[in-house]
Amino acid sequence: MFRNLRLLKEDMLRKGVTVESFYFYYQEQWYIVLAEFTDQGEGVAEQQLAQFTFLREVDFTDTFTAHVSDGNLFMDIKSWKEYFDTGKDGIADKEIHLFTQVLSEVIPCEVNKRKTTAQKEAVNLPKDKMRVY
Repeated sequence: MFRNLRLLKEDMLRKGVTVESFYFYYQEQWYIVLAEFTDQGEGVAEQQLAQFTFLREVDFTDTFTAHVSDGNLFMDIKSWKEYFDTGKDGIADKEIHLFTQVLSEVIPCEVNKRKTTAQKEAVNLPKDKMRVY
């Protein structure tokens, strides 16, 4: 599903990069996604390879966090629906599938050397400035 995830991790490790950013467009809204890979240390589930933090391009303090593996997305569904404003009751499998599909298409396989000013700001934003869903 997230076929580029391991390639991105390997490239980040080779280049000594701890956080990578990329753009994601969903529900007529642009997001910057920060990808941070876990070190698979104690207490970290093997399948949770990366943490993705979604930041609204217009408000970096408004964030949503999910954990991602090669084949799965781990997130709180209620928070996801609220953050991405899906506005539907119950769990919408089609919506989650669409979200996952769109996300999988934009995960880069290598570190982007030409980041926008917004991406540079997002990567350097202190965690205490973020409001997490």
